[in-house]
Amino acid sequence: MDFILQNIVPEFAFSGGFVNCEKIENGHINDTYAVTTSAKRYVLQKLNNAVFPDIPAVLKNTEEVIAHISWKIVASGGNLKRECLTLIKTRDGGYSFTDENGGVWRATLFIDNALSYARIPNSETAEQAGKAVGRFLTLTSDLPASKITNSIPDFHNTEKRFADFEQALRENPKDRAKESDREINLIYQHKGILDDFKEYKKDMPMRVTHNDTRLANMLFDATSGDALMLIDLDTVMNGYSSYDYGDALRSVAGTPDAAQVVMDEKAFDLFTRAYLNETKGLLTAAEIDALPTAILIAAYELALRYLTDFLTGDAYFPAAYPSQNLDKARVQLKLLSDIEYKTIWIGAAIKRILKRL
Repeated sequence: MDFILQNIVPEFAFSGGFVNCEKIENGHINDTYAVTTSAKRYVLQKLNNAVFPDIPAVLKNTEEVIAHISWKIVASGGNLKRECLTLIKTRDGGYSFTDENGGVWRATLFIDNALSYARIPNSETAEQAGKAVGRFLTLTSDLPASKITNSIPDFHNTEKRFADFEQALRENPKDRAKESDREINLIYQHKGILDDFKEYKKDMPMRVTHNDTRLANMLFDATSGDALMLIDLDTVMNGYSSYDYGDALRSVAGTPDAAQVVMDEKAFDLFTRAYLNETKGLLTAAEIDALPTAILIAAYELALRYLTDFLTGDAYFPAAYPSQNLDKARVQLKLLSDIEYKTIWIGAAIKRILKRL
């Protein structure tokens, strides 16, 4: 902490005198701190160069998206300080600082009276989450893709994720394959989802997307419960809207309890209704047709990632105990099974919602 106080905090143009700096423990990618001054609170982050191989591209993408969203919020009469992240400049006028060890730091204004959730506290939050994801897609819809760099190669390339899984299974470096026979078989049994979505992608447009729309990356007003914004913009790249919809819905409507994993139908309905209302007139027919498969591919891809990480020794997702990533893969595979069971209902629900918009 002394290194941060002496070498990092003074490099940013924080208002007021320094009061306190505390580590924020939630999140497993970047090192994050809350900096309090006599005037305001800020979020200070050290970006993880092991996860982000092209940090300059990550920073540029974030700046482009924030700048674009900002002027659209102002033009529509919105509350810029509550609906968009505010980057803090360094003393030399940039938006990042590189320390003597090569660590890259950036800061944003802390959003007061706001919450994020690991699980939805009520059904109304599912509706607000749908609004947040749909609104982000709408706000970035006219941001030229040429301004955005794909900073994490193959992030949502599920075919590549499957190839990585097979390589991990062949090499089996930690001798863990025998512990996950059932899950390995389920991955192969559900491979048809990968092929189905590959066909849908042929007709879908590339958009500027968030790419990590889990519930924890959504911010809500602590008083009203209204969605404020999507945060954690490090994964913003060009991609398919289906991944943002599917990953958010997987997180919002799926339960994380390994003992009983289901997709909550009410949460699905409220989220999807709000999402489609926000994106009305924007989504193409191909994107709408892909919505049921988008939920499946999100759960399947995450199961692949957790199982691959378990097989290779938990290199990406930190594990509090040896089988944690295997347990997480089991949760996603159970959720996948429940979504498949409800496929007909899901398709009918989407058609019903579209008719009422």
